[in-house]
Amino acid sequence: MSGEKITLLKREPGALGTRMWSLYGKLYLRHFNELDHELNARLNRAYRPASKYMSMFTSPLVTVIAKNVAFIFGSIFAVFLILTFYDEDFLTVEHVFMIMTVSGSVAAICRSLVPDENLVWCPESLLTAVLAHTHYRPDSWQGQAHTQTTRTQVAQLFQYRAVHLLEELMSPLLTPYILCFHLRYKALDIVDFYRNFTIEVTGVGDICSFAQMDVRKHGNPMWQTLPQSPINKEPERPEYSDLQIGDINKYIPLCSNQYTQAEDGKTELSLIHFTLTNPEWKPPSHAENFVAALRERAKREATAGQLENNPLYASLSSVSSLGPEYNDIVSNILRSPIMTQVSMLNTNYNYTHQPTGMSLHTSINGQNVCSTSGNTAIRRNVNRAEGPLHIGEKGLLYSLQQVIGDSYHSLETSAFSSGKQEMHTIQHTVPLELTAVDMSLSTLYLHEIHHRQIQRQSQKETVNKTIWQRDAFQDLAALPEAGQERAPLLAHPNSSLRNKTS
Repeated sequence: MSGEKITLLKREPGALGTRMWSLYGKLYLRHFNELDHELNARLNRAYRPASKYMSMFTSPLVTVIAKNVAFIFGSIFAVFLILTFYDEDFLTVEHVFMIMTVSGSVAAICRSLVPDENLVWCPESLLTAVLAHTHYRPDSWQGQAHTQTTRTQVAQLFQYRAVHLLEELMSPLLTPYILCFHLRYKALDIVDFYRNFTIEVTGVGDICSFAQMDVRKHGNPMWQTLPQSPINKEPERPEYSDLQIGDINKYIPLCSNQYTQAEDGKTELSLIHFTLTNPEWKPPSHAENFVAALRERAKREATAGQLENNPLYASLSSVSSLGPEYNDIVSNILRSPIMTQVSMLNTNYNYTHQPTGMSLHTSINGQNVCSTSGNTAIRRNVNRAEGPLHIGEKGLLYSLQQVIGDSYHSLETSAFSSGKQEMHTIQHTVPLELTAVDMSLSTLYLHEIHHRQIQRQSQKETVNKTIWQRDAFQDLAALPEAGQERAPLLAHPNSSLRNKTS
């Protein structure tokens, strides 16, 4: 345990009841080729919605016990503190200081276990806000944010600080045990991984093949944006509504399989993130096709005449709930002439299907959900920024700006002016990093596309299963009935009964 953590425990014992991102969580949520400060920036933005999500799941029994224990130990601490003010020599009594430290620590920890009385139950919105910044989640979390199973899986990524300290204390004993009795049997698998996924790049050396973010080799067919590249167009291209899961490999040849593909959209999201944070990078043709296909699909859905099954509008609605700064940018897009005309055709859908607690001009408890407030909006360390200062031409925000017909400068002006505040020093204010907003929108949009592909695949499997069962019943109906048989299959053991039967 480091000295900083010991000092933190002495000054703030209640920190043991707070949460932090686990080591496994940082590995799971990290993009390929992502720098440390970029990862920390994303996790810091996701901290508040993740904390609010975890604190929503409370047990009445634990709450009652925590309140009583906090009252008992808090009373002991208060009595000793009053006696200390009354007589300073009271601290010289043996074990008094230790009792005050223990009672104060226990009371602080128990108070952290007591939920807020004004807490509002909105797990799906909070988990979506977490996804907008962390960018990854299993498919099993979709629509299951209210379940205890999802909460337990989130706790593996976002654990208590006390659990983290306990793991550090036990690591000198557990690490040799794991290396000797568990990883020893996985030695061949580890060697096979290095053998199969190590490539040599000229001027760089040996690297992991996943670092190239090759969507053909390590991509997942369920995360593809289009079955055909918008750059290398073919004479005939199917419409978006006609796309089938099995047709993806016909247009974008994928060399990946269950062993080589990255799960949960790791390759695809890493490629989008690296493209946004490094606008001067010239990607390979297949990578450029993937990113361009995502932008082209967003452009088409921005002018689509329906909102019921529109992943772009669902993503914009989710982004608007992240906070007032995000809501201002989304509102500027949705208030455009083209999108206003489209939305007027779907007024009934917007009124009846609008997400709970969301609107285009307000946000859900913006001061709590959004981790980027107006006071911290100033970028003081440009070298620690996530990506460039301005949005690039490869992002969804720039593509949507082209669709609505306004100039690129108007979006930046409206976005930057929405969060300006007065300052005592002469500096330019930036409400939030537009690269992070662009990545959040791209993440939610790609997850919406992926979720709809899963739904189409499940519907297709259900139809095939129904057809198979119907054919099986027809085959059974074609068999002769038992009463039509002339002789029994087995003779009765009693000869008298056998004669009567015959």
